[in-house]
Order: sequence, then C-alpha cells, then structure tokens
Amino acid sequence: MQAKHLKMLRDREYILLRTYNRELQFSRLMQGIMEDEEDTDDTDETTAE
Repeated sequence: MQAKHLKMLRDREYILLRTYNRELQFSRLMQGIMEDEEDTDDTDETTAE
C-alpha cells in the first residue's frame, strides 16, 4: 500500500514538474515574441522618418 502511495505521489510530482516546465517554455517563447515585435516596431519607426 505504501509503495503504491509513493508511486502515485512521484507520478503526480512528475506531472506537475512537466506542466511547470511547459509553462516556463511558453512564457519564454511569448517573451521572445514580444521582444521581436518591439524590435520590429523600432525599425519601422526609424525607416518611416
């Protein structure tokens, strides 16, 4: 019984860590996209003048 309980906790921890890692990757991706858009906005403004 205790072994089953430990395995269940380990599985749950693994799932939470995987979810957390995906959230981090998504957050970094969105941050990169936002920075790219800011860079393009800057170049658009300088070329328009």
